[in-house]
Amino acid sequence: MSFHFSARHMRLITGHGLETTPRAISAGLLPGSDPPSLIVAIWFDLGAMGALAVAALILHRAQRAAAQSPDVAAAEIALICCASAQMLLGVAALQAWWMSSVAAAIISVRAIAQGQFRTRRPRARLFARPVE
Repeated sequence: MSFHFSARHMRLITGHGLETTPRAISAGLLPGSDPPSLIVAIWFDLGAMGALAVAALILHRAQRAAAQSPDVAAAEIALICCASAQMLLGVAALQAWWMSSVAAAIISVRAIAQGQFRTRRPRARLFARPVE
């Protein structure tokens, strides 16, 4: 008995292509009762490779957060948890405001990371000379 690896099986690995989920819903390939969550869209559009890439990104960010100071790590883990929960459960991930809120959260985490442990103000430079 041999296993024939068809194009249908390849689609599980490579996906159907970017922005294919809305067309699949309109064609009746996916249920159209409510919009799919982002993880379903990633799986359908990018396949197993895209899903593994998202999982690797989440794992990398969590490991990097563990190496940060406790305040920064707490903010970054909170960002990862909230974004992942919305991505897996909610339909809001396909809307523009979701990406804007994630971008604002990322900027906040970076501001926390850059503002840590500064005990004195840096010297101001005027024409490449330090001002005393």
